[in-house]
Amino acid sequence: MRRIFISSNILQLAEDYKNNLFKKRNANFNKPINSDGISGNLIELEHFLRFDCVLPLYADYVQTIIDNYSEIITLQPNDFQKYNNDNFNLTQENLATTVTPPAGNTRFERKQLYDLILDAMRYDAVRDKEYLSYIKKIGIKSCIYCNAQFSITTEATNGRLSGKYELDHFFPKSKYPFLSTSFFNLLLCCSHCNKSKSDRTALFNLYVTEYNLIEPFSFSLDKRSILRYLLTQNEAELVIIFNSIDLNLKENHEDFFHITELYSQHKDIVEEIIWKSRIYNKSYKDSLSGSFTKLFPNTSNFNRFILGNYDNPKEIHKRPMSKLAQDIGRQLGVI
Repeated sequence: MRRIFISSNILQLAEDYKNNLFKKRNANFNKPINSDGISGNLIELEHFLRFDCVLPLYADYVQTIIDNYSEIITLQPNDFQKYNNDNFNLTQENLATTVTPPAGNTRFERKQLYDLILDAMRYDAVRDKEYLSYIKKIGIKSCIYCNAQFSITTEATNGRLSGKYELDHFFPKSKYPFLSTSFFNLLLCCSHCNKSKSDRTALFNLYVTEYNLIEPFSFSLDKRSILRYLLTQNEAELVIIFNSIDLNLKENHEDFFHITELYSQHKDIVEEIIWKSRIYNKSYKDSLSGSFTKLFPNTSNFNRFILGNYDNPKEIHKRPMSKLAQDIGRQLGVI
């Protein structure tokens, strides 16, 4: 729910991702384009579409990916739509077309065109391994859309369950398969938000080039509801307000991810912050902080202990509910 400014550090991570993509795979791993530049999955797919299936327009789409592969991998969000319009001419109906291999061709399965492209670009390998180290370096664990859940799901592989990160594409991979492994098009989210968004494009994107856009949303407590709660001790009285200075963005985010409905089920967290605001007044906090200087050498760690979550806006992506906790915590003077 907090955006990330595309700083020089983020740009360097994107460049490292591109330069190291599939580099540590063994010799039998099928890459999109091999180091010789004349072989690889994408090159085989282009040949298959052009000569085996006689689908030159589809082959041209794949050839454009081959010609611009390095640039596509680090393409920035502000350039996605223009790049697509300038370089690719297939419609969504074209990309959803089922391609049937001619008799005797066993290299490719009967699939929709976009699925063939995803396979050739090795999105499966990017999701399972290649992108993971960069997620950790950026510091993302929770859903970037709702911040209410971790962006982790479980999958069964060969009968064994394993935990995996859930990835969404800002531009859906079914409609823009050429962006399926692009660094800035890969976003961590929870299963709820991934399913709710489906193949639509949300207005909220994680990465921005203007620093003043990094905090588009805010949470607050309705002041009258706080008074009602203090009189009744009934958490149902609490009203959490989700807001944005960009009303179109707020409406779109509510439509896609149902933020107000989602957070109405977490009033117990807000209730606990109210308790803390009543207990941890300034003098008590100063006394505690002074008594445990070795345990809490800096204010941020102490605030994190009091709040029960990260207190630094830059760390919102590390843990679910941190955005709510920080905003309400500041409103009530806990941090």
